[in-house]
Amino acid sequence: MKGIAYVGAALLIGNLSFAAVYADQIGDKAKPLEIAEWVKGKKDVNVTDGKSVYVVEFWATWCGPCRTTIPHLTELQKEYSDKVVFVGISNEKAEEVKPFVEEQGEKMDYTVALDKENKCNLNYMRAYGQNGIPCAFIIDKEGRVAWVGHPMMMNEPLKQVVEGTYDLEAAIAADKLRVEIDNFKSVYSSKDPEKDKKFEQLLEKVVKNKNEESFINLLEVCFEQEDYDSCDKILDKYAQLGEEAAQRAAAIRKQIDGQRVLAKYQKALEDKDQATQEKLEKQLLEDHKDSANELLGMSLQLLMSTDGKSLAFSVKLLDAAEEAFKTAEQTPYYPMDFYRAYVYYIGGDIPNGDRFAAKAISEVDEKQKDTLSKQLDVIKNRAQKSTETPKAEE
Repeated sequence: MKGIAYVGAALLIGNLSFAAVYADQIGDKAKPLEIAEWVKGKKDVNVTDGKSVYVVEFWATWCGPCRTTIPHLTELQKEYSDKVVFVGISNEKAEEVKPFVEEQGEKMDYTVALDKENKCNLNYMRAYGQNGIPCAFIIDKEGRVAWVGHPMMMNEPLKQVVEGTYDLEAAIAADKLRVEIDNFKSVYSSKDPEKDKKFEQLLEKVVKNKNEESFINLLEVCFEQEDYDSCDKILDKYAQLGEEAAQRAAAIRKQIDGQRVLAKYQKALEDKDQATQEKLEKQLLEDHKDSANELLGMSLQLLMSTDGKSLAFSVKLLDAAEEAFKTAEQTPYYPMDFYRAYVYYIGGDIPNGDRFAAKAISEVDEKQKDTLSKQLDVIKNRAQKSTETPKAEE
C-alpha cells in the first residue's frame, strides 16, 4: 500500500513496535550544514547566523515527488528572494546530481548542495523522525527549526515565519502530538483491543490542536493500515478547518475510495471473478476519468501488487490517464511511452516493453535519454529476473 500521494508514505517496519524517540524537536536550534560540495547557488550557507530565514529541503534525483516540488521551491525562492535562502540537499554522488541540476536549469533556481557523509541527513531527517523525501525544514531568524514537513504544504507557515506571526508554541505542541501519532502505529502492530478507543482519544487531540500536519500524519498511519473507516472520520474533521482543507479532504477521500475499489479488484482477480472485475474496472475508469495522475499511479500500483497479473487492466488505466492528460492540456513528467514500457516490463511482456522503451527514449532530448535508458534497463532487468525465478510448487 502506498502512502497518500502528496504527503509521501510513512515508514512501517514489519510488525515490530518501537516508541518514537527523536533527538531534536521543533523549536530547537538548527545545526550547521555539513556539505561535501556546493553544486549551485550560494556557497557556505550558514543557517545558524540569524541573518535570514532558511529552508533546508532534502531530495534526490530518483524521487518523483521531489522532482514535482522543484518548480514550487523555485517560485518560493523568487517570491522571498531577499528574505529566505533555500537549500536543496541530496546525499547522492556528484556525478548523479550535477547533470540533473544542469538539465533543470532555471526550473531549479535555488542553492543545491551535496550532503557530507550523510551528516545533514542525520542532523535533520533522522533527528526529527522524518523517513520520506521530499522533506523541508524552515529555520527562523533566531536559528530555530520552526517547521518540518512536505514542501508543498509549506506556503502558509513560511509566510508566517517571514512576517513574524508564526506561533512557535503551537508548533511545538503539534510536534509533540506528532510523536504520539507515530507511537499510535504500535496499536495496530500489537492488535490492541482498545484500538478504537485510543483512536478516538487521539483524534480529539488532533482536532483541538487544529494543525493541518497533525491531521495528515494521523491519516497516513491509518491509511497505511488500510483502516479506511478511521480515515473517513479524520477527513470529516479535517474538512472543518476551512475551505482549502475541505478541498484537500475531498481530493484525498477520492483517492482513498479508489484504494478501496482497487483492493476489491485484487480480490476479484485472485478469485477469478470475471464479472466483478469488469464491474470494478468500469467504476474505477468512470470515477477517476478526470484524474490523470491518479489513473497513472493506480496502473503502476495495481500491476506491482498483483505480480503483473493485472496487465490488461493496467494498460486500460494508462490509456485513460493519457486521455485525461490531453483533456486537461497537461503532460506527465515522463512521456507516456515510458510508463507503457514500465507496465509491459512488469507485466512480463518484454517485447512490448522494448517497443515502448525505444519510443520513449526517441521522444526526449539528449540530456534525458541517458536517464530514461538507465531507469528502463533497471526495470527490464528486474522483470527478467522475476520471470526467470522458479515458482514454488503449489
